[in-house]
Amino acid sequence: MNDQPEDRPLPPLAPEWDQHRALAEWLFLNPENEKQFHRWREQIDQQNDWSAVPEHMRDDVKFAIEKWHTRQLLLMVGDKVKAVADTLSDDSLSAEERIEKARPLMDEVNDALLDTPEPHRSRFLRDFLPRWDKICGLKDKGE
Repeated sequence: MNDQPEDRPLPPLAPEWDQHRALAEWLFLNPENEKQFHRWREQIDQQNDWSAVPEHMRDDVKFAIEKWHTRQLLLMVGDKVKAVADTLSDDSLSAEERIEKARPLMDEVNDALLDTPEPHRSRFLRDFLPRWDKICGLKDKGE
């Protein structure tokens, strides 16, 4: 592990990172440290093996892994919501085709939102529900 800092300031941290500032600095100040973190994360995700993580860093690494997984989930949900929006705005499709194409995407969004933590879930629902209403409206209008 290389702990030599690069010559750049640490960006502002979200409040939940306050207790984990040392890890944030360690991750940010050297790209090799971030690569090491991802090697640990993969080992932990695949084998639940924490042996490579120094004992004094385990709580911080656990926190960072949880944040990483949340971010990946949010990116996935965002991509699905965008796919729904793109489908609904595709004027080359009839209303029935849009409904047929959007319904499975909406089901995927709905399933993904079950695993999405607050406050992110509420934010996505604010985006998701109007689109769902639009699909129902298309069906009702027979457009």
